[in-house]
Amino acid sequence: MTERRIEVADVPADAISTPEKWQHIRQVARVTRTVETKKGTTVETVLLITNASTQKLSPAQLLHINRKHWAIESQHWIRDVVLREDNATTRLKNTPENVATCNQTAITFLKQHFGKVTEGIQIARKNLSPTIDAIVVFSK
Repeated sequence: MTERRIEVADVPADAISTPEKWQHIRQVARVTRTVETKKGTTVETVLLITNASTQKLSPAQLLHINRKHWAIESQHWIRDVVLREDNATTRLKNTPENVATCNQTAITFLKQHFGKVTEGIQIARKNLSPTIDAIVVFSK
């Protein structure tokens, strides 16, 4: 179970005098996420700043934007950390695009068949044939 709580506060226009780059801040927020799993409970706190006031962007909208951001970030994490796309050194012609396409195919396959990419990779490495291992070759 995951619970998210957001607390927001308006920042008055004259509250921040320096530096100049911070003068446009109109709202600050703290998002606390509590996740309960079989392994235990974790609590994560994230601080947010925005140039939109609470009249323009409600706490619910801000929380929704934050969740969408992390959904995208988790995809990048899979590509960068699990599949190590950033470590690829081949830059010939269409190779980077082809590797990205293969990785996306592997991600889709693993999510559909195992629920999570990392669990799918672990199961594939332990139990499946070398043909299937080729799908996760970029994660090694």
